[in-house]
Amino acid sequence: MRLALAKAALQSPDLPLYTWIMGARFAALTQRGSDYFGREQVRFALYLQHDPQTALDMAKRNWDVQRAPWDARVFLEAAEAARQPRAAAPVLAFLQKTKLQDPVIESVARRIEAELKSPAVAP
Repeated sequence: MRLALAKAALQSPDLPLYTWIMGARFAALTQRGSDYFGREQVRFALYLQHDPQTALDMAKRNWDVQRAPWDARVFLEAAEAARQPRAAAPVLAFLQKTKLQDPVIESVARRIEAELKSPAVAP
């Protein structure tokens, strides 16, 4: 996954191959009934497949199982990318309760909170 993300960041011409490989690996995991790599599947959907809605759906399921800082980060990033700030409520509550400090997570959380306060977001 890290190699595929690096290829994406570098806009490497062989990115489609690495994206296909990761897709095949995740498909094989799904066929075996495994959701152990939820966080990585969220990152794959969000950053390599550019599918924020699928990423957000996966992030919600992953959050029920794993609540590490990386899980919070990808959940927030998926909610932001999907333009569904309200979906981030469980993570925002978790951050407030735990007082987790991470500059990247805090930055995304602030943007989502600002969007929630915006009049453009209907109640």
